[in-house]
Amino acid sequence: MPNDENPCADDTSKTLHLAQKAQSLPDLPGVYIMRDSSGQILYIGKAKRLCRRAASYFNKTQESAKTRALIAQIANIDHIVAASESEALLLESNLIKEHHPRYNIQLRDSKRYPWLAASIGEDFPRFFKTRLPGAPENQYFGPYPSVAVIRNTIALLHRLFRFRYCHKKLLEGKPAPPLCFYARIRRCPAPCEGMISKADYRKNIEGALLFLEGKQEELRIHIENEMRARSLRLDYEGAAVLRDQLAAIMEASQAQAVCRLPGDNLPMDIDIAAMAEGSGAAACAIFAVRGGKLVAQHLWLEENAGDKPELFAQFLKQHYAREKHKPKYIMLQRKQVEDEPDEAGFLDMLLLESQTADPGLRSLARQAEKNAFLALEDEMKRRLHDDGLETLRQLLGLPSSPRDIEAFDIANTLGEANVAACVHFKNGRPDTKNYRRFIIRSVAGQDDFASIQEAVGRRYQRLVNENKPLPDLVLIDGGRGQLHSAREALLALGLGTLPIAALAKKEELLFLPDREEPLALDRHHYALRLLQTIRDEVHRFVNTYHAEKRDTAHSALEDIPGIGPAARKKLLAHFGSLAGVRSASPEELIAVLGGKRAESLKRALVKHIAPNE
Repeated sequence: MPNDENPCADDTSKTLHLAQKAQSLPDLPGVYIMRDSSGQILYIGKAKRLCRRAASYFNKTQESAKTRALIAQIANIDHIVAASESEALLLESNLIKEHHPRYNIQLRDSKRYPWLAASIGEDFPRFFKTRLPGAPENQYFGPYPSVAVIRNTIALLHRLFRFRYCHKKLLEGKPAPPLCFYARIRRCPAPCEGMISKADYRKNIEGALLFLEGKQEELRIHIENEMRARSLRLDYEGAAVLRDQLAAIMEASQAQAVCRLPGDNLPMDIDIAAMAEGSGAAACAIFAVRGGKLVAQHLWLEENAGDKPELFAQFLKQHYAREKHKPKYIMLQRKQVEDEPDEAGFLDMLLLESQTADPGLRSLARQAEKNAFLALEDEMKRRLHDDGLETLRQLLGLPSSPRDIEAFDIANTLGEANVAACVHFKNGRPDTKNYRRFIIRSVAGQDDFASIQEAVGRRYQRLVNENKPLPDLVLIDGGRGQLHSAREALLALGLGTLPIAALAKKEELLFLPDREEPLALDRHHYALRLLQTIRDEVHRFVNTYHAEKRDTAHSALEDIPGIGPAARKKLLAHFGSLAGVRSASPEELIAVLGGKRAESLKRALVKHIAPNE
């Protein structure tokens, strides 16, 4: 396709020109290629209908900052028509591998998850955990959700199949004493002392590999044949050992639910795939079911997913490009969208509908989706801690990352139980030992601005007096008014250079002292998510404290004869606190409650409310 120069100068006419060109693309499957003004490829995508998919970039507001940045650089759109969706997907894959466009996703395996490895390249293999799969001399299973799962799996394998515990480099015919403890208690066949041949040891390992691959039926036949062979050789003791081993394997196998095809009694081989998306990232979990049993899980993460309906297909495509063997069936725990390709079709696998699937398969599908969400949640936490502080530094123009952040919020009910709270985050994580709570003392009634000013002033007056370090950033839950009041407290203490910001709840606007207009950040912005986490934590903390104080005030007044719910509400709304009620004059009580019992009510209040309440 020719690469015409884009003649449009301003952004509006440029966008209109590109939208018209996108709409003029064929209504056929194919690949679209977005280029910048120099002809460099920015992004390669595929679509069931080229015109609709390409036009979608320009006829609606894009939420993803990454997508908006891509659109701003597009100068021209080329396309290649394909015979089918499957062909378009393969063509897209080849083009991406050839050109490595800047805005195409680069999927990565989740290396944070552990794998179970078998050192099959050794004379006497062993099983161990690793986070770096890929060595050709090993066979890998996983990744597993935790190291504990791998430890339990290895312990089970040791019980079912006897193999060594040690890390020695053992060669057949070359003993490596001394004899270990496990060999003495007959938990290890002791290849280090030549007490088992390489061939017999390999049979144990092959059985363990079959067990991990879910091939229990094949394993059962193999052990039964060996058991008969030993019986024919009059090796009844060896046959009895195999009998006990087979019983233990069958018992362990029955703990797993067997998945079958509808109307078929044979256990099935199938992969179950699920994807979770959020905050510009995505995670995919693929469960491998072999012989009707879940034998492995594969987890994939994409850190910059953006807004791409074809992402799930790309996860599957890259996964199966690395797999030597794939099952006949696949089940997807995800609804298709109109412009998305048939994931199962291009993989040359049969799609099993969840509605007709075995109950065990549906349960595994929900489990796969949960695992994908958990992997995504882990990624979000990592981003929040690792990337949020740096992006916050850049956003606020701070000299260094704000490792110590304190946030303030206040709470009251019509001036009743007026309290404030401060939370401290260190390196993006809560530092609860530095959380603080305040009873607001200088404010009568409801005055949020004065309350926040008192709390901030008291907190940093104490830090200054005690010569303790100040935080790198102060965050206020609120808007422009709360920010101004908090800054006034800092200025009064000579701390005008201490960085401060306020985050408003509804619009999630960030207010800064030196900016007239607030910042409206993208909802996926790392800095915004970090600030939201801190703001939500101080909000939770202060509301918990407020509820405690309010309940205390209510219970104390409820103990006074003649004070019902209506009178209690009036007293607290007018005087602000129990102390205010206690110090009120008879005339003030009459003005609030009316009647001629002010003096007796006054004595009852003094009697029932202790001075320290």
